[in-house]
Amino acid sequence: MNKNSKAHNILFEDRYKALNKAQKKAVDTIDGPVMVIAGPGSGKTELLSLRIGNILKAGTARASSILCLTFTETAARNMRERLEKLIGADAYRVAIYTFHGFCTDIIGRYPEYFFNATHFRPASDLAQSEILEKIFERLPYKHVLGGFHPERGYSYLKECQSKIKDIKKGGLTPSRFKEIIQENALVYPMLNKILADNLPDRVGKDSYNSFVTMRDLFIQSETSLGARYAISIGRALEAVDQTEKNTPLSAWKSENTTKDEAGNRVLKDFLLTEKLLALGDVYEMYQVALHQNGYFDYEDMILQVVEALTKHISLRTELEEMYQYIMVDEFQDTNNAQLSLVKAISSNPVHEGKPNVCVVGDDDQAIYKFQGAEISNILSFKKLYDDVEVIVLTENYRSTQKILDFARAIVVQGFERLETREKISKNLTAKNNTLHDGDIYTLSFPSPEEEYAYIAGEVATLLKNKVEAKEIALIAREHKQLILLLPYLDKLDIPYIYTRKENVFDEQHVKELITLCRFLATIGDTKYERDDLLPSILAFPFWGLDRISIWRIAEQAKRENVSWLSAMEQSSDKNIAELAKFLIELGIASQTTPLEIILDTLIGSKDIPLTSESPDDDASFLRENITLTTEFTSPYKAFYFGKSALKENASSYIHFLSSLRVFMRALREYKEGESLRAHDVGDFVDMHVSYSIPLINETSFAHNENSIQLLTSHGAKGLEFEYVFVVAVNDAVWAGSKKGSKLSFPENLPLTGAGDNEDDFIRLFYV
Repeated sequence: MNKNSKAHNILFEDRYKALNKAQKKAVDTIDGPVMVIAGPGSGKTELLSLRIGNILKAGTARASSILCLTFTETAARNMRERLEKLIGADAYRVAIYTFHGFCTDIIGRYPEYFFNATHFRPASDLAQSEILEKIFERLPYKHVLGGFHPERGYSYLKECQSKIKDIKKGGLTPSRFKEIIQENALVYPMLNKILADNLPDRVGKDSYNSFVTMRDLFIQSETSLGARYAISIGRALEAVDQTEKNTPLSAWKSENTTKDEAGNRVLKDFLLTEKLLALGDVYEMYQVALHQNGYFDYEDMILQVVEALTKHISLRTELEEMYQYIMVDEFQDTNNAQLSLVKAISSNPVHEGKPNVCVVGDDDQAIYKFQGAEISNILSFKKLYDDVEVIVLTENYRSTQKILDFARAIVVQGFERLETREKISKNLTAKNNTLHDGDIYTLSFPSPEEEYAYIAGEVATLLKNKVEAKEIALIAREHKQLILLLPYLDKLDIPYIYTRKENVFDEQHVKELITLCRFLATIGDTKYERDDLLPSILAFPFWGLDRISIWRIAEQAKRENVSWLSAMEQSSDKNIAELAKFLIELGIASQTTPLEIILDTLIGSKDIPLTSESPDDDASFLRENITLTTEFTSPYKAFYFGKSALKENASSYIHFLSSLRVFMRALREYKEGESLRAHDVGDFVDMHVSYSIPLINETSFAHNENSIQLLTSHGAKGLEFEYVFVVAVNDAVWAGSKKGSKLSFPENLPLTGAGDNEDDFIRLFYV
């Protein structure tokens, strides 16, 4: 045994000895199906690493035979780094992937099973919308999904695009989706009769027994649809028992039933049957068109792999033999497609229903429903395999007992919980004796502004009292509240780290460049010259033109019956005349000069090409080989991002650069390798606007390493801090309101996420 191996063994033994009883059981139970319920702060990450080390120590499998699936690249990277310290070089032989990364690898290694072995590329949201629009154009007259508005386009296009993504996350092919809807169509008449016979016209004190009868009859229907409605009625009845009010029954009636055209009380979902079948047809046509155009979309990757594994026994067998041990982290966040993937590579009859699959998760922490995560996966895992070992980790090393008790009082209010279904306890006990007792404060404010000012002041006081900034976190439901907080933090010079997501088209600096490109693209073509854009362009603050100067141009253009650009050329104001010449020269050049050069000239960045992402990319190459000389230097960069502006607001410059590069990257993808010109900008933006597709830019800004953290509730999951401020805690922000949908899925097909019931809101606050 070499020195490294000996050191790793000693480290493994030391860390294994530090485990509690339940953790050791999870590490030692390496064979058969295992479900580890790991509450917050219970040492889940350490457990996974040690379990892998224990499998290798036992000598039952090679490192390359262990597959670990997780949800983010960061989680995968952290797991490998932790494993490397524990087992050394073998850590790089363990297959650690995100679900999509794993599928990408399979498609790359076995191309003969996918897309007829031809090269396919991912479809952008824009490409998907274009394909769907062509499908909608071919729909028959008066088609149930064919509604068209002259200005807004096809009424159901965006809804169909969204629902198709949901269906794919649910692991359903077009044929399977339509099959379920057709099966439901046969069941609805029976369920509607139960409804008609038992649901009272007015819900009153004596309605309770009628709902009990309906629930029982729905169960007796022995259909998945009836069972789901029975569950929802059961919830309403339980709420009545707790509150002694009939409101939950009235709410059930309102949310689930309506009257048809004949005045009969029916289930709402029943009336959507025709549209959902049509959605299935559109989904089918979309898949065909997608592949004909050489595309696949993000959700396709898992579905394609599951389909290939189902269809090709040779591929499935090879992967089953390759991966003898499978581990899934954050199992509560899996959607049905991801679960189907796990089942597909663990279904070999040789396992006799007991494959070596270990899933780790916590149903109370299922907060990614907006990504298609299905809480029922963890609730029903025991039904997937035989003799599933359930291990519950209840010892917490992150929080004080006061915080754990407070959090439990919140989470037990949920209906769909593993603890209420199984005979287990998830009551967490604090085991970290080094933590000092903290306090929990609930404060109310007359306005958001006063709340933000208070928070900033409290943070400033903590920093003044020598609390490390990195131990302070501000957590909000959405980015909106965090953005509103920034000015208050800036005012007090509080250092912060913040990763924000914003639509590039809403970035004011980018909007100005888009308008300029629209104008430049029309110069030289007098028929289409966009003279109407000049009032807005001249009002851009970086030109430094006052309102009187702009008014004089308008007056001159009107008096002499000439265009604004001509009036600018003839202006006695030297600055305006030079600007006119600059725009004309740049407009003429834009017809033949690459867009990257035009944008850098508009920005006034002559030395460094801001549109480039690296020294050897297209923009840098173009700058080295193409010269565009103008006498006038745009004041854009100096105005917005000069030395004084940078000093005052460096994050704004970083955000602009990031937005500009995201914009250019998306444009290049849109043109598929063609040289970009100024006229491409308007076309590109117009298509995004017409399809209501944002262009999202995610940027991180940090004043320094020791800064406070600004996080959304989703981003804060799994992190720990000494001081936490939870922002804007009210129903309007944290619970929100349900978004209306033209195409809702039936009760037995819960595919749509986005936190659409009370349990989701409770889990979000708990985490």
